[in-house]
Amino acid sequence: RLSVGGTTYRLTNGTAQSPATRPIVIGAGVAGLCSAIGLLECGLDPVVLEQRSGNKLEGGAGINCQAAAIDALATFGVPIETMKENGRVIKKQSYYTPDGRHVSSLDKSGKGDTPGQIGIHRATLVKLLLDVAKSREIDVLFKHHVSSIDQTSNPNAITVRSEIRSNSIPLIVQGSMVIGADGLNSLVRRHYITGNRDRDPQCWHGATHYRGVVENFPTFLDGSTMILAGGVKGVKAVVYPISNPKDGTQTINWVLAVEEDAISEDEGSYKDHILKLIREQGFNLGFLDVEDLISKTTEVMAWPMVDLDPLDTWTDSKIAIIGDAAHGMLPVGSGGAMAALLDAVALRAAFEEGLEAKASTNQILRDYESRRYKDASLHQGKCRKQPAENVVQEAMDKFPIGTDIPAEYDQRIRDIMAKIHNPQTFGSVEDLLILGVSKGIITKEQAEQLKSL
Repeated sequence: RLSVGGTTYRLTNGTAQSPATRPIVIGAGVAGLCSAIGLLECGLDPVVLEQRSGNKLEGGAGINCQAAAIDALATFGVPIETMKENGRVIKKQSYYTPDGRHVSSLDKSGKGDTPGQIGIHRATLVKLLLDVAKSREIDVLFKHHVSSIDQTSNPNAITVRSEIRSNSIPLIVQGSMVIGADGLNSLVRRHYITGNRDRDPQCWHGATHYRGVVENFPTFLDGSTMILAGGVKGVKAVVYPISNPKDGTQTINWVLAVEEDAISEDEGSYKDHILKLIREQGFNLGFLDVEDLISKTTEVMAWPMVDLDPLDTWTDSKIAIIGDAAHGMLPVGSGGAMAALLDAVALRAAFEEGLEAKASTNQILRDYESRRYKDASLHQGKCRKQPAENVVQEAMDKFPIGTDIPAEYDQRIRDIMAKIHNPQTFGSVEDLLILGVSKGIITKEQAEQLKSL
């Protein structure tokens, strides 16, 4: 064991640990922790470096896990029953106009033992994964800010230098590879994936996501419904429970997507700002007082609505990126969490097969990329289209307040979201056009012309 910066961690299991079996995972979010757990199952001995403190990981807001993500989590040591106990099974996903007219509802009951969707606090999910990592003696080191990665000086190892907060002595770790799970603003992607080094793939979409969590809020509808109210213009509200009911109340997660040019630097102004917008938009759902929900929020957070253009590559020799670092996408259909977990599944499968075949680390990482690149890149493009929200917006534009929304809009959203929630639907001409536009190979106008042929 070694003590650095007040953190004690295991370097070996009683013998000298070889860098040849030590993957270095950068980032202790969902993608990073699942990657480490999966690599351990392949007979490797990973170490995880996280720049935040353990307390900082407890922040954030809610997250939705679709069926594929729930099944994946079970294989990484978080059983379905544990997810049910710590979150809330979502049985229905309903779309409304801000004035409360119903547009569509999706059945989220799932198949077999796996629910179709579970809402859970992101911090709760990360803690569950940290507990799995701890029980399996995976080293997770906090307050470690990676300052350099060197894979050329030593042909037998990759070297990571980490600056430790509150300590002037850096940590030097040698390993067999680096897995960058360091999020949308990935340092690994920006500086160490050669094919993507010369451009910034981040794309801002002219909107802000304001988020908050409210405990002990009165249960709305059946206590198992996620609602989305609004289209692509103005303000859209997304609200869902992330805890089981207790005494008629639940913990509720909410998101407001707001069309605007910039985010105020005054965090204290967020609540008043969005409450004013809610009133101007005429929110009146009837079954849920969105204004009251926001008013009771202790901390309102804000993030720019940003995703990544599909990258040219996720790998560079012994370095690979995963999750948001590789394919950050807009929060449509809970795609980001599902994609990150499917990445970790693919990484584990690539190493299981590659190690048995005695493939090199470089070959295995390229195999991981090939298993996920096409589907994840397409998913990015599909999320950018915000297809369900565009259908709601069309209904709002065509049918004035006081008139019912025709049933055809319900079916259109059902068909659209069936494709979004299926992580592997690539193959149609439309899919190729979506991918071509998102990668900048063709323009939107050219895509429309091709569709008409």
